[in-house]
Amino acid sequence: MNDAQGRPPIKAESVPPPAVRRGLPLFLRIFAVTLGAVLCAQALNLVSVFLVRLPEPRIHQLSEIADALASGRSQSPQLKVSVGEPPAEADQDVRDLEVRAGLAARLGVDEQQVRMVISRPPQFYYQKQLEGLKPGRTAKPFEAKAGDESRRSDLVIGGFTAALRLPDGRWQVAATTGGTIEPWQRQSLLMLAGTLLIAAPLAWIISRRIAAPVNLFSAAAERLGRDPTVPPLVPIKGPPEIAAAVVAFNTMQARLKRYVDDRTTMVAAIAHDLRTPLMRLTLLLEDAPSGMKQAAEAEIKEMTDRIRSTLGFVRDGTQPVRRQRLDLRTLVESVVDEMADRGARVVMQPGADATVDADVAGSRALFVNLVENAVRYADGAEVTLRRDNDQVLIEVADRGPGLPIAELERVFEPFYRLESSRNRSTGGSGLGLASARTVARAHGGDITLHNRPEGGLTAMVVLPLCRE
Repeated sequence: MNDAQGRPPIKAESVPPPAVRRGLPLFLRIFAVTLGAVLCAQALNLVSVFLVRLPEPRIHQLSEIADALASGRSQSPQLKVSVGEPPAEADQDVRDLEVRAGLAARLGVDEQQVRMVISRPPQFYYQKQLEGLKPGRTAKPFEAKAGDESRRSDLVIGGFTAALRLPDGRWQVAATTGGTIEPWQRQSLLMLAGTLLIAAPLAWIISRRIAAPVNLFSAAAERLGRDPTVPPLVPIKGPPEIAAAVVAFNTMQARLKRYVDDRTTMVAAIAHDLRTPLMRLTLLLEDAPSGMKQAAEAEIKEMTDRIRSTLGFVRDGTQPVRRQRLDLRTLVESVVDEMADRGARVVMQPGADATVDADVAGSRALFVNLVENAVRYADGAEVTLRRDNDQVLIEVADRGPGLPIAELERVFEPFYRLESSRNRSTGGSGLGLASARTVARAHGGDITLHNRPEGGLTAMVVLPLCRE
């Protein structure tokens, strides 16, 4: 059985699914990526263990410390000498006391005139080579380079603070300086930066590949919401879950399109069939009294106009769009000039040109509808066209009463009219704005209404610019 437009019924389920290119399941891909990331991190850590040199503790000779305390000057940039507070005696342990005794002997003063507090050196520095070596201990000779007669008893390993009481009662303090970044810390930071430089691009690429199907479905859903006639999704290379989702999305799109087409066809058929009884009523009124005849003919004319508007709305929403490169400013100016020739107070502000890929008849009907509404309800309009990145904005502004905020979106519903417009002089069929929005969305744009702060209403049309 054919529909009202002579088309055979088509079931959405009969749309053949696109070919699917199979691959690894999505959960296996995520598992592999996670496992690979962990292994790469561990491999980089292992490389850093072999490449980064272990920190070396600072080594100072007692004679060097004694000279610095006696003279008040240091020959080493790692040793700072100043007059200040000495370390507390309570902080000294047995090791410190042993070293203090050696330092006092080299200075030739009593041990009570000297204080020494030594920090613990790093425990992981050459454990085998320095096994048993402790600061201040007198044990086996230190294995130094040839010509170096240093002994372990002469060495202080790690950071320390030494102090010598001066004759005036003040303390001469010699302490190791702590650098902001040690060499081994600098090497570790460089290894971390290198790891990030290697891992960040890979993480970016993998994340983009994982998120690509989600972005694809998001864009497809947005296009489908604007225009049910958009082409279906093409098969994409990916896991079976994504391929199955593409098939399900295309099937859903086909069902939705058929659902809308069936109801649009039904409305068109009803509107078309109503013409016959209206024509019969017109003939029957020929012999009616004059007053009754005029009132009935006015009602019949109003219903006929609504049927004509309904059929036009259905036709605009079902006919394929024939797009071509169009100078939008020229088109809108022609609409404004035509309305001005009829005596309407319509002006267009100068501005940049804009080229769009659009259907000429549909686009013209869109702007005629908006300008006519502004003239009908506000007795004038001001049209502005401007470019904004990759789209063009057309504003049709008036100085009328505006609309309640709750009605700004409802007026786009088919057959919806405000109470103030339900009369034969100004009221229409309630399909003008619905038809205009249908045309705009079929071109990848939209129409919105906004109340102006200074009073009036602005209809804003957004359309994508033509790609060069």
